[in-house]
Amino acid sequence: MGDFNIDLLKSSNNHVSDFVNLTNCFGLRNLRNKPTRVAKESHTLLDHIYTNDPKHRMNAGMCLWDISDHYPIFCVVSLSKSFHRVAKVTFRDTQQFSIENFLGELQITLSNMPSSEDVNSSLSKLLTSFENILNRHAPLKTLSKRQELKSKPWLTKGLLRSVRTKNKLYTNLHKKSAQDDHKWTEFRKYRNKLNHLMEKSKANYYMQQIASSNNNSSLMWKTIKNILNKGHKKQVHLQDLQNEDGTLTKSSKESADKINTYFSVVGKTLASKIPQPTVIPPSFQCNLNNSFFLQPTCPSEIEHVIKNLNSKKAIPLDHIPIKFIKMSSSIISIYLSDIFSNCI
Repeated sequence: MGDFNIDLLKSSNNHVSDFVNLTNCFGLRNLRNKPTRVAKESHTLLDHIYTNDPKHRMNAGMCLWDISDHYPIFCVVSLSKSFHRVAKVTFRDTQQFSIENFLGELQITLSNMPSSEDVNSSLSKLLTSFENILNRHAPLKTLSKRQELKSKPWLTKGLLRSVRTKNKLYTNLHKKSAQDDHKWTEFRKYRNKLNHLMEKSKANYYMQQIASSNNNSSLMWKTIKNILNKGHKKQVHLQDLQNEDGTLTKSSKESADKINTYFSVVGKTLASKIPQPTVIPPSFQCNLNNSFFLQPTCPSEIEHVIKNLNSKKAIPLDHIPIKFIKMSSSIISIYLSDIFSNCI
């Protein structure tokens, strides 16, 4: 699959005939028979998809997109092998969320919750009640593909509608009037104007992001990395290392072997430099005749621990984000204090 730069529509051309004969000799057949590059003056079939597998059913096609002067091509192969489905991404919908209503219902529900000496039962009731209330105020929803793939927040609804209009103009241009100069001119003017508006919207978006992150260095650097497109770390090439005799390694394989050798013996090397103790470890131990005491916890201590939790950590398996736990710390800390104290 790819751009072979050979127009299969020119079957009378000697070079094209030789190429087709060559592919036939190797049992290859092309799955495309329509132009993949359409301009005002020409229609060419330069992008090919070849296969030598007659067993599986294959459907080839192309997309009428203007991301390039060539249409993107694709091939769908029917396989009997089953694949694991990708796990769905979920999120808490807080569009209708009210902190006052959430905390009020949580306070009433937990105050009416029957007490139990069984800490496992008490904790289970607390988690179930908390999750049920949270599901009513911030329901758990599955992220759609449109939401999941949206990575350009500066694209407003108006710009997205304009993008769909531009795509429609491009599709109609190639389906009906590929030779119409007026239609080509109209499409190019609309495309250039839209590109200008998107660049302007992008610049305004990042200017607002920078202005709103003046007092937050972490958010500022995150914005800068997004502008520079540094979300992924670049591959670091292994440099030459110095040997014991002062010479440098001559290849990446030699450098890798040297690193592997170092880390395979570094533990033993460091252990050999530790001086041997003069006394045996049990001599440090002393017998304690007195028992120890665990001080019961209190709601203020638990509330302090909850408020110091990092809200950016991964969401637990119960799908309760840390921010909701911190939000209700003054309420749940009372009940958690009783549960923890009963564990002692």
